[in-house]
Amino acid sequence: MSINSIKAIFKKQCKDLWKNKAILIQFTLFPFLCLMMTFLIKTEQFTHMFFANLFSTMYIGMTPLSSMNSIIAEEKESGTLSMLRMLRVKSVEYFIGAGSSVFLMCLLVSISFGFVAGYSFSQFIMYIVIESLGIIISMIIGSVIAMFTKNQSAATSIATPIRMMISFFPMISMLNPDIKCYFGFLYTQQINNSLADLSNNEKFFDCLKITSITIVVLVGVFILLYKKNNKQE
Repeated sequence: MSINSIKAIFKKQCKDLWKNKAILIQFTLFPFLCLMMTFLIKTEQFTHMFFANLFSTMYIGMTPLSSMNSIIAEEKESGTLSMLRMLRVKSVEYFIGAGSSVFLMCLLVSISFGFVAGYSFSQFIMYIVIESLGIIISMIIGSVIAMFTKNQSAATSIATPIRMMISFFPMISMLNPDIKCYFGFLYTQQINNSLADLSNNEKFFDCLKITSITIVVLVGVFILLYKKNNKQE
């Protein structure tokens, strides 16, 4: 693994990220909504922790996915990705370099949700672990969709319903617990279940197990698609 390749891609993506206003808006939208709902709605049922868990789960399902999807689809369409493959940049190197900037931004925003929730120190650490795994999964899903599609328009059209599903179904289950069992296969649902009761170690470790397995499977799919695109081009 070439550290220089990862650094070069990381620096490039950081510059591109700050220029992309559409992506930057997504990083600020959910924290803004969370703070607004927290301060405007004060009832026993809808507490500050409720809104923090709700919007952090939605944030995980949408922002990292759409950000990586947009980045990779744009580079694929412009030919940048093909050039990197010609320079023998490995799939893991590319993903780490391109994804590090998105991951760090998403994690910083996730930390703000944690402060709003008012977790204890031990709960905050568990929260960060869960959020980090969720961010990585969404990033890989967005990357896989971009690698699978031919252009940016097609990537966006496929990614939009997927991110809506994995983001909003956990919210629906929070408002209607009777349908929670139908969405248990979603990693965002597992994250939401764990965040709802961070004092429950069993839920925490179940979430870790499911999200870790999901990451391993998705990484394998991304590597295969990266190599397949390389052969086709």
